[in-house]
Order: sequence, then C-alpha cells, then structure tokens
Amino acid sequence: MTGEDAPGLNAPSVGRPARVIEVASWVHIVEHRLLVVRPLGVDVWFLPGGLVDPGETSAMTAAREATEEVGVVIDPETLKLLAVVEAEAYGRPETSMRISCFIGPATGQPTPLDEIEVLDYIGASERSACAPAVRTVIDLLCDRRLVG
Repeated sequence: MTGEDAPGLNAPSVGRPARVIEVASWVHIVEHRLLVVRPLGVDVWFLPGGLVDPGETSAMTAAREATEEVGVVIDPETLKLLAVVEAEAYGRPETSMRISCFIGPATGQPTPLDEIEVLDYIGASERSACAPAVRTVIDLLCDRRLVG
C-alpha cells in the first residue's frame, strides 16, 4: 500500500502536508560516509530509492531501486530496517515523504545508472546539499555514530 491509497494519509490536517508518499531506500555507508545519488537535472542529493509499488514490501522496493539506480544486487531478505523518517518531499509542495531506510549487504560496486547522473559518498558537512529527508537521515546516522 502506498501513501497515495493508504486511508487518511491524503486528508489535509492542520500543520501536516496534504499528501504523504511512501518511499524506501538503501542506506550504504563506507568509512563513515553515506552513499548519495543525484538524478539528471536535479541539484540535490538523494538516497538510492523510490516509491513503493503496489504488492511490494518496503525492503523489496529498496532492493529494486538500488539495482535500478546504482547497479548493485540486494536480496531483500538480508535488509534490516534502520529507520523510518518523515520529511518534506523535495520539489513537491504540500507533500511529505515517509522513507523506510534499509541497511544490508549488496553485490557489486555502486555505479550511476539510468536517471542517476552522479553518485558520491558524503559526510555530515555536506548535509546542506541534500534533500530534506536525506538531511533527517544524516542527522540520525550521526546520532548513531555511523556517519561523521
């Protein structure tokens, strides 16, 4: 079930966005730096990930999107939920993003594919160059001493 068809998620309420979209991502950390991607024509960093499709679990989405965006192969069964965060959806007025962040092993070396123009590994000092949800994830990873 995505945020678009979940009961109550599209109903506007005071202080909340009019819409919440469900997203899943793969969190990959190397030497206390977080893997981020930048799609073509976009000026901020995102995590490899995307919208949860009908019939998919969030772990399945994270694995599928990591393969599509950075070419790694992940068994969804090996992924562990790291966190679920909610933040403003970049470029989507009155919309927030609820992102299920998974961590786990992958086969292959991340390489930009399809709509991904470039990837990088960043630390907390590059946080301001990220989409709002990614900033929230970086804060959480810093609190847990996983990213520096």
